[in-house]
Amino acid sequence: MGSSGKADSESSSPTIGGALARDAAPLFGVRVAGAAANFVVLLLLVHRMPEEDVGLYYFLVNLWNILNILVDFGGEPIATREIAGNPGAEGGILRDFLVTKAFLAGLGLVVFCTVVWTLIEASPYRTSFLLTLLVLPGFYFGSFSVVFRVRHTMRWPALALLIGHTLFLLGSLAGLLLLEADADRFRALALAFSIGTCTGGLLIFLMARRGLPTLKRGRGAVWFLKQAFPQGVAALAGILYFYVDTLMLKAMQGDAETGYYNSAYRLLNFFIYAAGIISISVMPVLARALKDNERRLQEVFRETLSLLLLLAIPTCAGGLALTPELMGFLYGEKMTVYQVAVPTLRILLVAGIFTFAGALASITLVTLKRQGLWMGVALTGLGVNVGMNLWLIPELGHVGAAWATLATEGLVTCLCLLFLWRVRRLTAGGTWFLRVSLLGVVVFAVGLVVRPLPFPVAVLACFLVSLVGAGCLRVGPRRLFRMALLGDKETGTQSD
Repeated sequence: MGSSGKADSESSSPTIGGALARDAAPLFGVRVAGAAANFVVLLLLVHRMPEEDVGLYYFLVNLWNILNILVDFGGEPIATREIAGNPGAEGGILRDFLVTKAFLAGLGLVVFCTVVWTLIEASPYRTSFLLTLLVLPGFYFGSFSVVFRVRHTMRWPALALLIGHTLFLLGSLAGLLLLEADADRFRALALAFSIGTCTGGLLIFLMARRGLPTLKRGRGAVWFLKQAFPQGVAALAGILYFYVDTLMLKAMQGDAETGYYNSAYRLLNFFIYAAGIISISVMPVLARALKDNERRLQEVFRETLSLLLLLAIPTCAGGLALTPELMGFLYGEKMTVYQVAVPTLRILLVAGIFTFAGALASITLVTLKRQGLWMGVALTGLGVNVGMNLWLIPELGHVGAAWATLATEGLVTCLCLLFLWRVRRLTAGGTWFLRVSLLGVVVFAVGLVVRPLPFPVAVLACFLVSLVGAGCLRVGPRRLFRMALLGDKETGTQSD
């Protein structure tokens, strides 16, 4: 036990859990809102446009998701790490980041136009694809969110993104409901997507201007690009093995199979969003802990990993038990068409558990300045994913693509955790993991029992069992809400 004076001081200090809640909650909320908006658009696409256009639209979206990684090329995590670890150099680091990103945005423009002219033959759809070039300014100005991230005030970028998602949803609804020709609807979707993305980025820039540090000469864009290069390659490989399934399905099986796969994969995005948001939100804390001492770094990593797995395992267990009901609830009368995607969703839900652990593990490697290791892992994962897709898609179609995603996520996560153990002995508690796995088994069993109930009631039952079970098994994230945000440079931790 620590002294009473120290305990009082710590209880009044901002905590890591509080900082994560302030950052992750609004970001996850806006991500859910964005995913919900995208899902509403997906439902309308399914009901009002042919399967080929559904697949073509998500080909466009996934292409821009890949190019977004190219435009950033690992810059935001590196800028976050460097600013958090060297607060006095904030202006120089930010300037180097922005100059590097401007160069990469021009490169992304060239890549996009080349891909569109090569793969899209119908001229009306080429024109629609070109309308989305407005997303590039959104990607660039959105990079100013790094200022808010280091200061744990991500509610402002979240608000900007929410406005962008709202514009996207309104424009998409107008196009799909009011227009009659498929080509016109597709063009309206492309324009709504680009306007929403651009608006969100511009608003982030305008919000950041008030607290923006003075930009000054730093170490130079070349230095920054060298630091970001391994992370950029890793991020590009990572996004490719998430979306290469869609691209390969389109090439090998056609747009209908691509549509089936995305009807399940879009639900996995909730996992990916939560995992990425919490992991990147804790990165400034990890960077500062690296400056403090080894013990604090280990505690921050262990407690955050525990939180992520506590979110992932019961959620996945409930989803596995209720997968057909979930698909039926969402797709309604179209379930007769998309019933084939039920096995795909089940496989992807299991992959979601690995996604949670892998997101934190990869971010921690970058924080430890071992982005070269993360690059090697990500490239290995990409190679395995492409190979398995080539093997499985011809025989199993979208189900084979899901198996490839699961295998890749499992491999990447295990390799990252292995490297963290070898480099800094970072790991989660074994006893704790057994308890949360038991919780997952209980939630799965309850889900099977309550399946005959209306779907919302069944989901509520699984959620309540998760809460009660977490309390009974003592696997809640209480310690994160006791650890001071800035830590103690002498001990690096707090007393329970």
